[in-house]
Amino acid sequence: MSSLGSYLKNTSLTFRIVSGLLLGILSGLFFGEKVAGLQVIADIWIGLMQMTVLPYVIVSLISGLGQLDAKLARLLAVKGGLLMLLFWGIAFVVITAFPMAFPKYVSASFFSTHAAEAATQFNPIDLYIPSNPFYSMANTVIPAVVIFSAAVGVALIGMPNTSTLIQSLTTFLEALGRVTRFVVDLTPIGVFAIVAVAAGTMTWEEIIRLEAYFVVYIMASLYLALWVIPVLISTFTPFRYRDIFRYSKEALLTAFIAQNVFIILPMLIEASRKLYEDYRLSSDDTDSLSEVIVPVTFNFPNTGKLLSLLFVPFAAWLAGSAMELSAYPQFLFLGLGSYFAKAQVALPFLMDTQRIPQDLFQLYLPTGIINGKFDTMVSAMNLLAFSVVGTAALTGNLKVSMGKVLRFIVISALLLVLLVGGTRAFLALTIDTSYNKDKIILAMSLIQPAPETRIFDSRDELPPGYVAELTPGQRVVDRIEQRGVLRAGYVPDRLPFTFRNEKDELVGFDIELLNTLAIEMGVRLELVPLAWDTLKNQLNTGEVDIVGTMPLSTHMLIDLDLSDPYLPGELSVIVRDHRRQEFSSLESIRELKKITVAYPGPLEYIKPAVTESLHGMNVTWRQIDHFDEFFLQTGDKMDALVVEAEIGTAWTLLHPNYTVVVPKSSRLNIPLGFAVAAGEHDFAAFLGRWLAAKKSTGDIQEAYDYWILGKGAVEIPPRWSVAKDVLGWWQE
Repeated sequence: MSSLGSYLKNTSLTFRIVSGLLLGILSGLFFGEKVAGLQVIADIWIGLMQMTVLPYVIVSLISGLGQLDAKLARLLAVKGGLLMLLFWGIAFVVITAFPMAFPKYVSASFFSTHAAEAATQFNPIDLYIPSNPFYSMANTVIPAVVIFSAAVGVALIGMPNTSTLIQSLTTFLEALGRVTRFVVDLTPIGVFAIVAVAAGTMTWEEIIRLEAYFVVYIMASLYLALWVIPVLISTFTPFRYRDIFRYSKEALLTAFIAQNVFIILPMLIEASRKLYEDYRLSSDDTDSLSEVIVPVTFNFPNTGKLLSLLFVPFAAWLAGSAMELSAYPQFLFLGLGSYFAKAQVALPFLMDTQRIPQDLFQLYLPTGIINGKFDTMVSAMNLLAFSVVGTAALTGNLKVSMGKVLRFIVISALLLVLLVGGTRAFLALTIDTSYNKDKIILAMSLIQPAPETRIFDSRDELPPGYVAELTPGQRVVDRIEQRGVLRAGYVPDRLPFTFRNEKDELVGFDIELLNTLAIEMGVRLELVPLAWDTLKNQLNTGEVDIVGTMPLSTHMLIDLDLSDPYLPGELSVIVRDHRRQEFSSLESIRELKKITVAYPGPLEYIKPAVTESLHGMNVTWRQIDHFDEFFLQTGDKMDALVVEAEIGTAWTLLHPNYTVVVPKSSRLNIPLGFAVAAGEHDFAAFLGRWLAAKKSTGDIQEAYDYWILGKGAVEIPPRWSVAKDVLGWWQE
């Protein structure tokens, strides 16, 4: 024990943190997912680190502001605001420049449910107005706590007889500092647990899939944290570059490992103080200002927090629709306002404004395991810069040399160009940008084993006497059970509902449900091809008993019976990628004056509604019997295809040069259900109850996740580890 104590005493905290980091990586790689239990230790350490931070913020703000004079407080508001604008401008330049490093890439994605509700959660009143300060403290609503503390601190400015209160608060701050230093000594243990869990549970496939985002994000972070921000500090203050890192390295490293800026606020305040003390520039003002500036600026979007905006252009690139340069001003303005809330709230809203598939947002969460560490490091350095430069500006220690400023701008610009160009070249060489989503969807097979099935490729193959009318009083269910066969109609190549996979098997969402229905009825299955113009006749003459995913429209309900809906459906417009902005809203569509719109047979009923919404336009309608008529057209004879978004997104997987657009202010849901012959109310009701049962058991959700959302379309192997896969200590 004495040797361990001697080791801990004689080694630096930085060395111990790095040792914990390396041991965590090795443990995660060796034991794999078995280390997930260490998450408890990681949570305990983070909780201990957070324990003193909120009291520290409250007390330091009240005491720091309370001992300022009125003139200094006004200067803090003005000069601090200008400094904030400077760092926002730097962040905007980096966020605009680094997406240019993504190599050329064509892609498409499976259907995604629209998650617009996430964008409505941002409520600035709840976030910033401390109507109940104790509620804000209990629920860690930091902006509201800061405003409350700042209000109390400002109220103390100029009040008589405050010295005793300020002294008591200062003593309390020293006590909190002691507790914080004790917990900081436990950092190597927390680091070990956090890194081990990340290294043991994150799959290589996740890392490889996101390689471009990781590389661009890390390069942007290092550019800001190791060059732009520290050099900016040394440009405007007397402090040298190496001294800035000497006093901040432990705070930066702790922020990087813990992925939490909040817990190192006391460390940043201490680093700022030590810089001024080392250069013999320390005073009561420098001490109090650092205690105020760090907590206040923590609640504003800083360069580190804004850096995660890079996810939006990355998601656009990954979806095959890279953001145009003209879209960045609005995107950055909206992003700045949104980032007063959490990224998890802001990003879905921003993705929606850029018409990016919402399902890509789920990729943001695993990226935080790695990228979050880098942006917290940038945030920590930015907060230190606020404290050091802001204090210098308010205490007369700011040194502005136009020569040094110009040199900083020129070198930073050249370095930015080299980094972006070099990163693009590196990614072009190392990332496989070949398109394979078409192979993925065509490789999909049925989830459950199929019953005995006969598939007709043409109606000409139907044997004589195939169509048999119902005996008077006979139910369709009785007829199906009597002949031992469920006859279902299918529309060929209606992805993802009915289509041929690479093995020439008839598969899809409809086939999955029909297989389940036939098995549970104890009958065989026969599948008969349909055409849009003969569909109703084939059902009403008894050629087929049932057809899947038909729209529950008035047009259909007049001539057929339909079950209760089992899919919500959403109409969309399919256009070439380069024309997506032209169809992004009804207003932009009207500017085209003249368009030709293709549609499959079942959607004929939408023509009046679309024509009315596009009043004043010359709209030419063209019915198609096969989707290839639109996707394989030469030129732009048909400008757009109106179809269910579920179908459109599946087809864009085969034709990634097309994209799915839901024009703003024109959303139209189109519920989908089973269609049966007109008058067969009992059979439709039976199917409705059967579908309700399958929803309850999760069968429909499983089929929906697989065929429409694409979950599980690519098999993910178990997580690799040395102990399991090399030494064979256990098996999955």
